[in-house]
Amino acid sequence: SSMLMTIFLFVIAHGVGIIYNLNRRSGLRNHAKLLDDTREHIDDIKEEVVRCQQLLENIFAPEVLERLKAKAAVDGEGAGEIIAEEFDECSFLFAKVVGLKSLVDDENQNGEDVVDVLQLVFNRFDQLADLFKVQKVRKTVNEYYMVAAGLPDPTLLEEAGAPPRACA
Repeated sequence: SSMLMTIFLFVIAHGVGIIYNLNRRSGLRNHAKLLDDTREHIDDIKEEVVRCQQLLENIFAPEVLERLKAKAAVDGEGAGEIIAEEFDECSFLFAKVVGLKSLVDDENQNGEDVVDVLQLVFNRFDQLADLFKVQKVRKTVNEYYMVAAGLPDPTLLEEAGAPPRACA
């Protein structure tokens, strides 16, 4: 009877051990899955950070972006503070893309063709902006392409009285 009780306790202890190990393995598998899911989310967040960074670089002048980053690094904020500067001498150019609105609104136009044409036009504007060292304020403002000279570096503004430069 004592021997039978020992065997019985041994079987029970062994069963408890098996159940414990199965639960532990299940928990480890769940933990591993959560870890994989977390890594995927972290990768998604990193990709989104890159996209946001590219968007900010497209919107803001590099100097403004650096100031926003520095402000955020100091106090974790950055938003809400007005960053404004006064420039005594600067010039703006608004180049209207004539017919853009009718081209975009034309239902018979293939969307890809419209995008291709616009890409060619704005690539040429970008080349000219780089050539003349003007700041692209925004790629487009409605039907206009906008650039500024003298921002943020006033030495980029041509001397007064210099003949105007233009090319297409």
